Formats: sequence, C-alpha cells, structure tokens
Amino acid sequence: VLAQTRYVIDYQTFLGMTAPADFAALVRGDVLKRGDNLAQLRVNLSSKHDRSVSSHEIVNDFNVALAPVRKAFPQAKLKLYETPPGPPVQAQVLAELYGPDYEKLRGASPEVRRAFESVYGMINTDDSVTATTQSFSVQVDREKAALSGIVAGQVGKLLRDYVSGLSIGSVHVD
Repeated sequence: VLAQTRYVIDYQTFLGMTAPADFAALVRGDVLKRGDNLAQLRVNLSSKHDRSVSSHEIVNDFNVALAPVRKAFPQAKLKLYETPPGPPVQAQVLAELYGPDYEKLRGASPEVRRAFESVYGMINTDDSVTATTQSFSVQVDREKAALSGIVAGQVGKLLRDYVSGLSIGSVHVD
C-alpha cells in the first residue's frame, strides 16, 4: 500500500519495538510498548507544497486500502496517526469507564467501542481492556530446594527462560 502511493517519499519499519519517540509518541505511551506482536511504520510524505491533497486525505486513503488486511487479520489492531497540528494528546476522543466492578466495565467496553465506531469518520477506535490469559503460579518449597542445592530464585529464572527463551550466543557460518 505504501510503496504504491506516489506521495510517500520513504518509510521505516520497527518490529518488536516502537519508532524513536517524539513528543506525540510520549503522550500516547509508545515508549512502554514492546513485544513480538508490535510493529510501527514511520512514513514520510512529499512536501504539502508538492501535492494537491492533504495528508489527512492520504491517511484516509491508506485506511480504506488497509481494509483487506483488517479482514484477513481481524485480531490485529491497525492504527494510523498523523502528526497533530496542535499539542499532542493520548486520543482525539476518549471515554474513560470507572467503577468498582471490573467485569462489568469489561462488559461495557465493547458497547462504548461500537458506539464510537458508529460515528462517521471515527477511525482507530481502541480500548485498553487486556485480554484474558491463562496464568500459572509456582510455589517453591524453599526447604526442599535448599536440600537439593537449588536457590528459589534459580527456579524462577529457569521458568522465565523456558517460557521467554534464552539466547546463549550467536553462530556465524561462512
């Protein structure tokens, strides 16, 4: 999509991490984002004096062109940001839900999101509700571990390395 757009001068891809932080990225909280499921692209457009369409129109065209990607990968969140003309904000429109029952708030979140999505021209709708994931708790019997010559912290490190992976070095083959 980007390479086929005549107004795109160049772009840079950042995989597993965010692009270098600018002020808008700091406000959005980009510096805290990392992971195998994260990618960001920084796109440079030709000068506004050298084109007949606004950057906003170009971003809207990108958004339409990405519809097949969204359909193919419905779990992916594709967001398009323009560098704002004014001071940066976390979101142009923001709804914050508060209350004592987190499960009720989780249930209300999709309703609020659908309401946002029903507004003409509203793009990049998102929520901060975290996905429910399975978790495990390991209790180390410190006495038995000590009798085996193992420190409880070693068990935690071993489990983390097992789940996250451990780089033991690099091999260079000629």
